[in-house]
Amino acid sequence: MRRAFIDIGSNISPAENVKKTVCLLAQQVRIVAISTVSCTETEGRPEQPPYYHCVGEIEKDAPP
Repeated sequence: MRRAFIDIGSNISPAENVKKTVCLLAQQVRIVAISTVSCTETEGRPEQPPYYHCVGEIEKDAPP
């Protein structure tokens, strides 16, 4: 089993898209852990909405 850490995030419908991404990811790999979701302002683009992101630890028996 290979282990990896991935960033999951969005600033377009973030509550919906981050949750949907985690659900779709769970269909393809084993999710070991998910961090809490953080909200950050976009850098250099103040007109864009905040960015929601979290880190997932996954396992899969395949190359990266």
